[in-house]
Amino acid sequence: MQINVMKASFFLMSIFLLLQTFQSSAQIYGEFKVLKIDSTPNFYLINVKNKKWKGLILTPKNDSLEDKKQCKIELGKRYVLTLLLNSLTRGIPSTASPQIAIDNKVIWKTGDNFMVYFTDDIRRLFYLRQERIIQ
Repeated sequence: MQINVMKASFFLMSIFLLLQTFQSSAQIYGEFKVLKIDSTPNFYLINVKNKKWKGLILTPKNDSLEDKKQCKIELGKRYVLTLLLNSLTRGIPSTASPQIAIDNKVIWKTGDNFMVYFTDDIRRLFYLRQERIIQ
């Protein structure tokens, strides 16, 4: 049975908003280097890493930008971020084979060596904090 694309997009956006409301309190703070920037019709996907952690940040394309003190993030640059763990990738048994797809694009599957995060430090593709680290 095929699901109408509009209903599927609405369903995914609803799940995303619900997850942001009830996400785990697990968080990581530190300097992260931007490795890759990708997108789906509704989200930006930002791959980051530091010495200990690798992650994929999800940020909605429709987030508001009210702060005037923002700068566009750049590949290869380092930024101070607080990453909030997405509860979908937490506690999945290694014997399971689930995957997470956003807008019909698989962004995570069991066995990937990174987790999926949200952050309040990035809106769309703009960094909102002042202590950006330039390398």
